[in-house]
Amino acid sequence: NGQYWDGTENGNLVGWDGGTGHPIRISTFYAQPYYTVKVVCIDDEDTKLSETTDLVKAGDAYTLTLPTLDGYVCKGVTGNETFNGTIEGYLTITANFAKVTDGINNVVNTNENNAQGIYDLQGRRLQHIGTQGIYIVNGNKVIVK
Repeated sequence: NGQYWDGTENGNLVGWDGGTGHPIRISTFYAQPYYTVKVVCIDDEDTKLSETTDLVKAGDAYTLTLPTLDGYVCKGVTGNETFNGTIEGYLTITANFAKVTDGINNVVNTNENNAQGIYDLQGRRLQHIGTQGIYIVNGNKVIVK
């Protein structure tokens, strides 16, 4: 309509030829809804190990990707029971991790006297070195030629 706000608090509208008018532009926006997908990784004591948040457009597919956490294995995932593959609302997924308890870690020799003597690579204690090979002598590797 050729009218613009004059830039003052009273909100008066003026025309181009009013001299003090500031042109404004009226636009139409169509909003596309976006939702957050939060993935929280916790351990057996409910300690948060990691958390990620992704912003996903409504109706888009979402692939759940869990992080690799050293010393932990994923036991299960909750919060996505009604998830059908596309994002239709805010989603919080909880991944439950447990500490890996298999294997041997941090072996400490508390009795230094155990290292004294001659041993073969199978761990058998020997009275003396009889043939060529690799031996453990007083805790050190020795090659006999």
